[in-house]
Amino acid sequence: MKDYFKEIFELFANCLMILTLALSAHLLLSNVYHYIEVNKSYNYNLNESKTYISFKENVKEIENNINKVDVDNIKDINRRMTALTYKSKTEQCLNEIKTSDFYNLEKNSFKPADIYDYNKTFSSKINSYCTLLLEAEVTDAINKYNIKVNGYDAVKNNLIRARDDLSTDALRLENRLLFNSSYFWTTDTVRNTIYNYTSDVFFTNLSNYSRLTSVIEESSVWYVNEFGGNR
Repeated sequence: MKDYFKEIFELFANCLMILTLALSAHLLLSNVYHYIEVNKSYNYNLNESKTYISFKENVKEIENNINKVDVDNIKDINRRMTALTYKSKTEQCLNEIKTSDFYNLEKNSFKPADIYDYNKTFSSKINSYCTLLLEAEVTDAINKYNIKVNGYDAVKNNLIRARDDLSTDALRLENRLLFNSSYFWTTDTVRNTIYNYTSDVFFTNLSNYSRLTSVIEESSVWYVNEFGGNR
C-alpha cells in the first residue's frame, strides 16, 4: 500500500512537472513572438508630411522673429531686461528642439522604441523648456520690472493651455506604447492593435511637436510687436 501511494505521488509530480514545462515553453514562445512584433519597423515618409514640414518651418520662423529684435538697443532698462528674458528662454527652447532626435530625423523607418523616446523627450524636456519655463520666467520678469505690455495675457494663456494639454497627451501616448509592451500571444488582432497604436502615437506625437512650435511662433510675433520698436 505504501509503494502504491508512492507511485501515485510520483506520477502526480511528473504530470505537474510536464504541465509546468509546457506552460513555460508556451509563455517563452509567446514572449519571443511578441518581442519580434513590437520591434518591427514602421515606415513613414516624413518628406511628404505637411505636419512635419510645418514643424520645421515654425522653428525657422521663431528664429527669424527672435533675430528681428536688437535687445541691446532697447532704451528702457526694464523693458530690455524683460526682452532679454524672453529671448534667452526661447533660445533655450529652440536648442532643446534642434538638438532632439526628432528634429534631426534622417530616416523613414521607426521602431516603437524610437517613437517612445521621441515622446519621452518631448514630455520631459521640450515641453518643459518651451511652455513651463518660458511662461514662468517671462511672467516673472514683467512683474519684477513692472513694465506695461500689450497682449501678453493671451500669450500667457496659450502657453499654459498648451503646456497642460500637451503634458496630458504625452502621458496618454506613453501609456499606449507601454501597453504594446505587455507580453501575450501574438494573433492577427494583437498584431493590428500594435500597429494601430504605434501609428497613432507617432502621428499624434508629430502633431504635438507642430502644435508646440506653433504656439511659440505666435509668442515670438508678440515679442517682435512689443519690443521691436526699441523703446
